[in-house]
Amino acid sequence: SIRNQAEATFGPGALDRPRPRSAGLFRSRPRGGAMPYTPDAASALTKSMHEAQAFKSSFIGTEHILLGLLADEQDPAPRTLRRLGADPVAVRESLLGSMPRPD
Repeated sequence: SIRNQAEATFGPGALDRPRPRSAGLFRSRPRGGAMPYTPDAASALTKSMHEAQAFKSSFIGTEHILLGLLADEQDPAPRTLRRLGADPVAVRESLLGSMPRPD
């Protein structure tokens, strides 16, 4: 369902692993295709996609990934920031304040 949503928003193959340009003379070239995601990674990607859509972006940028990671206070990223002495709410608000608002 995540793949279908991402491809509907960003186009076919949006989550495919890019193929390397050259794998060398005797090495086999890895095949492209879907990357496996853990449930936590899939959730973070879905939240990131929703953040990108909220900003009417045509791509998922690092800013959308960070916003997606900070969306739920119980997720690992906000907990890690708190352990490091940073306030995840303040980080999210600062990032939102620096991004252009969608029309």
